[in-house]
Amino acid sequence: SLRELIRIKEVSGLEVETFVHGALCYCYSGACLMSSMIGGRSGNRGRCAQPCRLLNLLNDKTGFDGSTSILERKEARHFMSPKDLCTIDLLPEMVQAGIDSLKIEGRMKKPEYAAGVVSVYRACLDRAMTDPDHYRVSEEEHRILYDLYNRSGFTDGYFHRRNGPEMMALVKHELTKEETDARQRLYEEMHSRYMDEPYTVPVRARFTVRSGEPLKAELSCSGHPESGAEIAVQVEGPPVQEARKQPLSKERIRENAMKSGGTDFTILSLEIDTDGRSFVPISQINELRRDALDSLRDAVLASFRREIHAGSPQAESGAVDGSPQKEVRTADGSRLQEAGTADESPQPYLSVLVSTGEQLSAALKEKGVSVIIAEAALLVGKADSENASEKPGESIVEKAGPYTEEESGKNTAALRFIRTCRECGKQAAIAMPRVDRPGYDAAELKEHAEELLEAGLSFFLVRSLETLACFCRKGLAGSVRTDASIYAWNSKAKAFLNGLRTAGDTSPVELNRKELFRRDNSGSELIIYGLLPLMVSAQCLKKNTDRCTRKGETLTLTDRMGTKFSIKCECVFCYNILYNVLPLSLLRDIPQILRMGFSSFRIELTNESGREAEQILKNAAEAVAAAEGTTVSGESTRGHFLRGVE
Repeated sequence: SLRELIRIKEVSGLEVETFVHGALCYCYSGACLMSSMIGGRSGNRGRCAQPCRLLNLLNDKTGFDGSTSILERKEARHFMSPKDLCTIDLLPEMVQAGIDSLKIEGRMKKPEYAAGVVSVYRACLDRAMTDPDHYRVSEEEHRILYDLYNRSGFTDGYFHRRNGPEMMALVKHELTKEETDARQRLYEEMHSRYMDEPYTVPVRARFTVRSGEPLKAELSCSGHPESGAEIAVQVEGPPVQEARKQPLSKERIRENAMKSGGTDFTILSLEIDTDGRSFVPISQINELRRDALDSLRDAVLASFRREIHAGSPQAESGAVDGSPQKEVRTADGSRLQEAGTADESPQPYLSVLVSTGEQLSAALKEKGVSVIIAEAALLVGKADSENASEKPGESIVEKAGPYTEEESGKNTAALRFIRTCRECGKQAAIAMPRVDRPGYDAAELKEHAEELLEAGLSFFLVRSLETLACFCRKGLAGSVRTDASIYAWNSKAKAFLNGLRTAGDTSPVELNRKELFRRDNSGSELIIYGLLPLMVSAQCLKKNTDRCTRKGETLTLTDRMGTKFSIKCECVFCYNILYNVLPLSLLRDIPQILRMGFSSFRIELTNESGREAEQILKNAAEAVAAAEGTTVSGESTRGHFLRGVE
């Protein structure tokens, strides 16, 4: 929201940039695996295939094979396709808020689109900065933006709202002939205005050709638009010789010095200083001109670059991945980090993430489980306790006995969960929300974090940088393990987290087997079983299609191929989680992943029954203890373990 952006700038003192126009992602940034899991193109690596833009059915009301067209069926909608962002009317508010940079989404768009949108925003921003009290956007400017491209209209995004159906392009708008013709005319106009004659920077030049002196070229042009200072460069060549026969004329010098084709410059004026008795080869004139234009380009670009301070990450030299590792291969061709690493590592322990009381009971019984991680939503209360299947903490610790004196106050459910785990010989941990925003941030757990740790909590599983920052400010980084959503792709990322002195990290799920073998996995946990969250979104499908009930419902979304995805309405923290169709299972690969040097393995339980949870945990514990592969009943996927992503 705009309020949050203002707060970020006030607290951090950093320059703040925000998107102002273009496509909006349905998902929270960095919390989307949909594209990579479905098509192998990672949205987190900038290669999103946008599967969320396709038609889907909600709760299986009808099939896609009916006699009427898909667009005529109200059940079929683009449930995960937001309208395009357009904030042209909000520019004065952004200026007043101190936003430093406005970003237009133009990736994979046509040049005419980029030119048209930028031209409108540039003109409007100038007016918003000079006379915000009388700012208005003309109908013509609105029309240009609409005709260039829109996705079933526009939305002004999250700046003044959290979510809502008015932000979504639920039904795709098909262009009329009039709209198609208007767009075509506009694109032709933009092409003619901005592309038929490419823009170049006008340059003033002076060439000095005098015998006995170095050949010299001096170029200048207008500099950075904010400073207005002129940028000038001077380049010298070899000494000029006196002509033996015919001196080099001004016309020959001008003919070659004026050339600037293939560069970003056009030499508009040229002054030639020559004594009329000098000679240099034309090749030297051409080389000097090219060197001067290159120097001018570098000087212009340098005025836009930030100063790199000594000691900053950008100033450090070396490989992006840190120090090179010794490559060692096993008999089957697998790649290890360094000889002896795996043998020297202790046996990984097994942790389990639980979402229900039945799953907790199963985890407490399994001797092979060392750590039990409870979802925060189980411990901080339900949004609607009358309709919720479980009241906060009651069912997950129903056998914990009467409350102790210490547990009679705040965080009762969390304290009883910790005590129950300890009495069963297990370590207890709490998984914090996947999104941390004011009002939905498990504030009571963060506020009483020290109390919970003193009671025996081992660590908090943190899933966002905001939550991580909160614990670091409290001096509790050592009691934090980061989840897979805080990406530690390589040794540089791990070094950053290690520098915070966290308790450990979780390996990203988009890494494949070879990448995992190359990675330094000491202190890291690997998810070996669980339904992976493909998307985390503020756009609630229940609210957008019906109404907000705050009952924590689970919906079913069916795509065009008939694949059914479960969507959990996490009402305690007000976001939706779309889970993969099949659970990830690396249980058959236990012998291989034991050689990767991980400190622990994690089982994530979501919708499994108590009996299913017992069997999964039993199989996993036995497989890890015996270093043998195993399977679970039903279908599963190995995710990206065997295949990479773009």
